Amino acid sequence: MGKDTSLVDSGGESPLLGFVELATAPTLDEAAVIAEAKARLAAQAEGERRAKVWELVNNKNLFTETGKFAGMSKEQLPKLLASVLTVIEQRTEDRIKCGNDGIDWEDACVEIRLAHLLRAAERGIILPDWKERIARIERATHYYYDNYSQSVIGRIRDGILEAASKIDQLSGVIPEGVTGKGLEFSPSAVGTGQNVYLNGQLVASLSAARFGAVPTNGEVVAWLTVNQIDYCTIKGSQKRWMVMAWKPGMKEPREVYEDHAYDSEGYLSLELPRVETDGTIAVLRHMDIEVTEKRLKL
Repeated sequence: MGKDTSLVDSGGESPLLGFVELATAPTLDEAAVIAEAKARLAAQAEGERRAKVWELVNNKNLFTETGKFAGMSKEQLPKLLASVLTVIEQRTEDRIKCGNDGIDWEDACVEIRLAHLLRAAERGIILPDWKERIARIERATHYYYDNYSQSVIGRIRDGILEAASKIDQLSGVIPEGVTGKGLEFSPSAVGTGQNVYLNGQLVASLSAARFGAVPTNGEVVAWLTVNQIDYCTIKGSQKRWMVMAWKPGMKEPREVYEDHAYDSEGYLSLELPRVETDGTIAVLRHMDIEVTEKRLKL
């Protein structure tokens, strides 16, 4: 029987790395050589297919009105969105299973998954299981490497909460207990955070905010956040104290005051902000026994 050369190019060499050696090995029969070559070709083709799929799903503009799926119908888009998210979720799950010490930022795929969910929601495409999809994104952040900054991870989780609340709003569903009058709070769709509303308008989704006795004048809302940003065996912990504020017309809250200090520098703390009738935000700053008042404007 003549030798099958269908897997060998005109120069007599295999298109697969190492196939020449395999094909000329004296201990292997012809059928085994051909079977191995076909298996390698199939693996190569599958790898190329996966690479093309990932290139497609890793495009943040995929579900925008000018994206790759712009011409798809409203009936097709939910199925496409679910399929794209499932591909990305599986990639993250595979990385989690393989990474004994954790995963990196890219493996969690937080940004791209949120982008797809938000862009689709803006076009009226909201999956029935979107809350579970968001919960999976949040869970992935618990597998980051141990040496990653907790303050950065905290901001990532706040971003996930913010995305969840935006989708909630776009869905047109009024959260239970929200009346649209004054400052109100409702549980976030994911995690232990809360959505903050002023007169029915979403202010922010927050996971560790502290509100004072007078947090708003009916227009300006202010709150305090505290987080540890560093630790030194000599200086001790370094905490950051931030006063955040918001008013109608703003896309997101703004930092109006920030202070930080190591334990060795003295005992620093800020009292909860108070919003006065004219919108001024008053905050008392303590540094050991010294007390000063900060009067802030948004």
